[in-house]
Amino acid sequence: MSDPDLTGPHWDFALGVYGAPNVPDACVALQDRHGVDVNVLLVALWAACTRNVHIDAKRIAEMDRAVKRLREIAIQPVRQVRRWMKEAKELGPLREAARTEVKKAELAIEQLEQALLANLVEGWREHGTLSAPAARSTASAVVSFYAAQTKTEGDLHRSHYEVERVARAAARQKT
Repeated sequence: MSDPDLTGPHWDFALGVYGAPNVPDACVALQDRHGVDVNVLLVALWAACTRNVHIDAKRIAEMDRAVKRLREIAIQPVRQVRRWMKEAKELGPLREAARTEVKKAELAIEQLEQALLANLVEGWREHGTLSAPAARSTASAVVSFYAAQTKTEGDLHRSHYEVERVARAAARQKT
């Protein structure tokens, strides 16, 4: 494995998917409802859609293990601060300026997480041509993995729209 690349094709792919209509809200819903690591989801989709890599539960677990400490120690606490600051009117008029800096820090850590994940999956072999159904099956596999971790499998039916929205955006990317 080489040194992680913060701005490689995985990042461009993720920005394209996340920038599609309704995808940010879908990702936040999946994150809040099932504990989905959106960066694992986006990099798994990048690997499936652009590198033709089959993403199964074993590979999702490997991706999750690779970034679990970073997510727990850095990303989740910073996200919690950012979300708290959004409503913390008691912080006064400088709240939004400080919250903007917290958002920048969160994005930088997430970019690092994606670079680490992309570096990991670059060693995985390609398996022919995959298509929109592969994006859908990859997105479903990632969401199912996290739903099992958070014991929210019973609510998976509520996430069909979000999974479909993210999968369609990923299938449209040409990176």
